[in-house]
Amino acid sequence: MLYEQKIKINNMINKIKDKMVLKEIFNVVHTDLNIEGEHKYTYNSNGIYFDLNILSESALQAIEDIVFNLNLVETESESIKYNVYSQEDTIKNTN
Repeated sequence: MLYEQKIKINNMINKIKDKMVLKEIFNVVHTDLNIEGEHKYTYNSNGIYFDLNILSESALQAIEDIVFNLNLVETESESIKYNVYSQEDTIKNTN
């Protein structure tokens, strides 16, 4: 899988707030992350962290399918919100 696709998968995972979905993703990648009894992930009170680069193509595809079903697919262009903090910015933008 291309590096850009892995970045999109990572961004989609970061948007997930439902712990059950995150557990489902971990269950999919668990076999890839436990190689010869060695854990290829770290965990703490903030969560479980692993490298997408060590996952198999089938695991990455499974993650992509899970996230796609949640409708968290990134849009190509996201709107940019502009906040005006001073009157000078307002004057510059109206000219």
